Parts: sequence; C-alpha cells; structure tokens
Amino acid sequence: QGVVKGHEKKTNLDMGHDDIVSLVDALNQAEGEAQWNLIKQHFNVEEVINYFAVNMCLSNWDGFFNNYFTYHDINGSGKWEMYPWDEDKTWGFHDGLRPGEDFYDMPLTFGMNGDIPPGMKSLPEGGGMGWGRPGMPQWWRPGGYFSGPLLANPHFRKHFQARLKEIAETVYTEETFSPIIDEMARRLEPEVRIRAEAIGQGVDAALQAFHDDIQSLRRHLTKRRNFILTQEEIKRAGPFSPAELQRD
Repeated sequence: QGVVKGHEKKTNLDMGHDDIVSLVDALNQAEGEAQWNLIKQHFNVEEVINYFAVNMCLSNWDGFFNNYFTYHDINGSGKWEMYPWDEDKTWGFHDGLRPGEDFYDMPLTFGMNGDIPPGMKSLPEGGGMGWGRPGMPQWWRPGGYFSGPLLANPHFRKHFQARLKEIAETVYTEETFSPIIDEMARRLEPEVRIRAEAIGQGVDAALQAFHDDIQSLRRHLTKRRNFILTQEEIKRAGPFSPAELQRD
C-alpha cells in the first residue's frame, strides 16, 4: 500500500513519515559503494543483519516484505533498526503445506531485489504482488522496502552471509534447540489435555496433533540448517566480524 500506509506509526505520532519516505527514496536511487555508505550512515547495520539472518534461519517468508516494525532512534543513535512482528509463518510453516510437510528450502536470495520466484524465468506482470497465482509458490513475496536494497547490496550481503553461516553453525542447531523444544513440549502437554476436555475434543487426537506439530519443529531445525549450510554462497562466506563490519 505504499511506504506510508505500510508503516503504521507507533511512536512519535506527530512527526509524520517524511524520514522513512526519504530513506526509502535514497536507498532506491543509490547503488554499490554509495548505497553501502548510505546503509552504514542510516542503519544499525549489525542489528539489521541479525534480523534478516534469523528470519532466513526460521524460513520466515512473511517477515521480509511485511510483518516487521522499523524503528528510527531519533533521540539516540539517529539510526534505523528492524524488529520482528507476527511470527506465525516461521519454523517451516506456510498456508499451502500438506500434512507432514515442512517448508525448509526457501532460497537465500529471498527478499532481495532481483529475486525471482522458483520455477519462473522472470517476475510476473505487476512485480509479483498477486502471489498465489498459477506457477508461483504460495509463499513467495517480492523484496521489501528495506530487505530489497539491503540484501542485494554486495557489501551488506557479504556480512549477512557470514552472520547467517555463523548462526546456522553455532546457534540454530540441534544441540541448542532440541532441549528447548523438548522442554516446551513437556510443559505444554498437560494444557493440551485440559483444553481438549474443555472444548469436547478427543484427548488422544489433540495429543497426536500436538506431538505432530512438535515433531515438525524438530524436522525444520534439521532440514533448514542443512539446507543453509550446503548453499554455495554460505560455503564461501568468511567469518562474521563486527569489527570488520565497522571498517568495511
């Protein structure tokens, strides 16, 4: 719906949208080194890299084009940051999945300018806004106002790839998250029983659906991590260094 309608004000309500409109215009008009300097000037780059890298790990296809808050720290650093919102399309889920499927192979080009829906040779007429049309994956979205230019900028992308690799190797792992998932399942199972009884649902069926959902989290963790780490651009990525990010 445009930059203004797509970014509902939550703070500084009397200040309008001039700052974000100017920023988006500047990003679209710049490229290469000039665009990278603009990104460093106006963004908390490490925070935004983390935002996109985590979304990529979680297959959060709904968090690049929309479903985020962007924050302008006008009384502090003067820079922009991005915060997640509405995380229901993560951990391998999208609306077109069949039972037992997990969405784990979202391309690492997703969200950047120039990305094309898998199986298509070019963007459809209208830039892909009519998602769900024949031949287009239901989950595909065009790049967002920020994800588009930032993820396509070669300097930003180099650091994004390095951070994504680091997270997939050291954070988004079975060793870290399997105990968390197991503990969550243990704590929630009694509530599933109570809820099923309260609404007249069969307890056994409710528990089966619950355990199927928990298992889908485990599958996504393994499949998505393996998918990321086997991509050529991630294999070539160097180590992530905040210090190098400041020097670049």
